[in-house]
Amino acid sequence: MAESKFTGGVLGLWGMKLLAVPMAFLGFLTLGILSAWYTCFFKRWLCGHTYINGYQLRFDGGAIELWVRKIVWLLLTFVTLGIYLFFGFYTISRQRWFTSRTNFAGAPTVA
Repeated sequence: MAESKFTGGVLGLWGMKLLAVPMAFLGFLTLGILSAWYTCFFKRWLCGHTYINGYQLRFDGGAIELWVRKIVWLLLTFVTLGIYLFFGFYTISRQRWFTSRTNFAGAPTVA
């Protein structure tokens, strides 16, 4: 079996973190709309550097779909008086969405 590894580096991570600062500000100005784009961008970076048994991961989630889901999750939290968020339903729903849009990019890599 091939090796599982993460090939991302500190410089790439710091680049992502530096990008997060203006994105957080712009996200605040746009009422969180841009946060979905950054979240998907970061997930693509993480998956692009992750190999499991020689297969690279690929994240196919779209920012618009994530943003719409965030609105639904917010409404569910409001309607349930916070129960949806407090008891972890939001966290589980969000992780299920991310996982359902994460796939293997192709054939095994040669070590």
